[in-house]
Amino acid sequence: MNLTRQDLDWAASQGLIEEARVGPLWEALRARDQGGSAFDLVHILYAFGAILVVAAMTWFMSEAWQQYGGGVLAVIAVAYCASFVLLGRRMRRDMHLPVPGGLLYTLAVVMVPVAIWGLQQATGMWAPAGEDLSTWYYLEAKHCRLVLEAATIVAGLAALWWTRFPLLLVPVLIAVWAAALDLTLVVVGGEALSDEQTQWVAVYLGLAVLFASYLADRRTEVDYAFWGYLLGLAAFWGGLSSMESDSEWSKLLYCGINVGLMALSVLFARRAFMLFGAFGVFIYLADLAERLFADSLLFPVALVALGLAIIYLGARYQRRRDQVEETVRGWLPDAVRRLLPTERRACQAP
Repeated sequence: MNLTRQDLDWAASQGLIEEARVGPLWEALRARDQGGSAFDLVHILYAFGAILVVAAMTWFMSEAWQQYGGGVLAVIAVAYCASFVLLGRRMRRDMHLPVPGGLLYTLAVVMVPVAIWGLQQATGMWAPAGEDLSTWYYLEAKHCRLVLEAATIVAGLAALWWTRFPLLLVPVLIAVWAAALDLTLVVVGGEALSDEQTQWVAVYLGLAVLFASYLADRRTEVDYAFWGYLLGLAAFWGGLSSMESDSEWSKLLYCGINVGLMALSVLFARRAFMLFGAFGVFIYLADLAERLFADSLLFPVALVALGLAIIYLGARYQRRRDQVEETVRGWLPDAVRRLLPTERRACQAP
């Protein structure tokens, strides 16, 4: 539900709440929602501005590195980082603009691996091909990347503890994903992971992030679980969907997992699960239709019918979503229902 000030004014006109309480209630709701996952026009403008900043920094620092080397790049990245921190602090504390301030903190975290990479380049830490690694200052590429990833995770968690801005989880989780790949590469050895190894790392990491997000869901005032669910699903579903198999049972299992994601969307009241699950089911059904109607004009007809059916079911679910979710939760035993995030009471953020 997207609540607006006009909704509260309407409630006051209907006698549902006192007119004098509309203003304080609206300000309290706005303060509670700061740093949340809402995405209106203002948030789109914030995001667009952040993208422009990242694009400009990427071009500028690429030119600086090519012309002046890693040392200058590190200095520029540190200067950017400090500027973003100071400006973000002013916006959040003095100007009471938590979202743009949080975005600036996020950009500051993104500058941390850039600064360390420039420092590594300037000190010659990256080992040239065929170089003797016994020298203390030489590291293999994967170990150098682990340093970058660890620094990003530490900086992101420190900023998250300081500001309570959920978007900061994005660079942290991306760094965790990259670190998981490099750690796996260290364990198995070799120069690169195979496609199958990368896929399984994504699946296991996605499951771990989803479980951690489930534990955090609705336990804090700000919604940390939103980004955890989204990136966890992207890793888990992406790794699973990129796997290839000629087994009909494997494909059926894939469809069943996506149906399970749709069921979790109902139980957890999280639309991201429905989005990924529905798309996965569509992939399975489209593949099935292609095999059933191979080299037949009925294939596009089947796809049209499938698309219309999905639209119809989506419209029906949208109209009765609350009723469906309440009914499904009502079928569950009390012991199971108490485990659902929707049954928890949000507490003050630690």
